[in-house]
Amino acid sequence: MASILQGDYLITGNLSANSMSLPSGGVKDTNVASGAAIAASKLIHEVTSKYQQNSNAAVVNDNQYAHIVNGATCTLAYVKAAVDTVATGADRTVNIDLQRSTGGAAFATVLSSTILFNNASTARTVVSGAINTATLAQGDILKWVVTVAGAAGNQAIGVIAEAFFQEAAQ
Repeated sequence: MASILQGDYLITGNLSANSMSLPSGGVKDTNVASGAAIAASKLIHEVTSKYQQNSNAAVVNDNQYAHIVNGATCTLAYVKAAVDTVATGADRTVNIDLQRSTGGAAFATVLSSTILFNNASTARTVVSGAINTATLAQGDILKWVVTVAGAAGNQAIGVIAEAFFQEAAQ
């Protein structure tokens, strides 16, 4: 049989219960002691994958593994890139892509379209990719794919890219 208490109560000692239901959002960051030692398995892990090519050399085609999803669930929060020096040729392009393989399947983009740099781009200006597939699964493998094209003038020099993930524990 449950008793109902109404009103405000001040408890100056410890309060203990065999079980307790707290309202959603009832425990805030300020309610957790700095030494609480909460297990990593109960936290969202923030992971950053970075990719770069030398800032003193022309950007070239490349494929590099980026990340293996370890968490039970994972959300891709953003993908961003920039070039150090833009191309001088009208047909020169650099495309940055983040691709995923699930369960041994072929790699496919997680973006709506690749991040494009050409002679109309602005040097050292961060460009965000539009994410098409934000929800990733444990065991997904991600890789950076850089594709260059064109022959006129000079290719872009130096590239940096970053992807940010939030993973729930296993």
